[in-house]
Amino acid sequence: MSYNRLRCIGVDNSGTYLNPHSSLDTMQAGAIALQLELTDTLLYGGDYYVQSRRGTNWGLDRLYAWEIMESYKPIAKVESLQIFTLVDLDATTHAGDEITAAWLYAPDSFELYQGLEKAFDELNRIQDASAAGVCLVFKGKPEAEEVQFVVEVALSDGRVLSCESPLITLLSETL
Repeated sequence: MSYNRLRCIGVDNSGTYLNPHSSLDTMQAGAIALQLELTDTLLYGGDYYVQSRRGTNWGLDRLYAWEIMESYKPIAKVESLQIFTLVDLDATTHAGDEITAAWLYAPDSFELYQGLEKAFDELNRIQDASAAGVCLVFKGKPEAEEVQFVVEVALSDGRVLSCESPLITLLSETL
């Protein structure tokens, strides 16, 4: 599999557990989270055919990808990830600043948040689909009313994939 698309989606981190299956553009300021999805769009959604024998005739029967237990090994590995803010987050963090160090990886298994290098391990392992995703959580609490980020993923073959997060409206905390 050769990653050729990066998507960035805001997800719900306001409850007890991160919900990677949600899609939000409004979040609590202290609960900013993004789902990153790397995809090989050339593999995704294609029809697969299998040759089957019917008596003495050979024919092609339609077989869909979800009916096959396939595994996909990324050809180009994720080497680095950078995150930039597109808006001023506070008095010291301005639009265009790299803020990668302010993010952590949130594993699927309800483990504690980890460094981004663990996200690379997840993205570079053999996948059971033509897409791989990870959740990242922001460690800070921006003062801005809206935030937006750019994520850049550098691959081992020299390509850099990038995406913009949606514009996320931050809710003021109520007691």
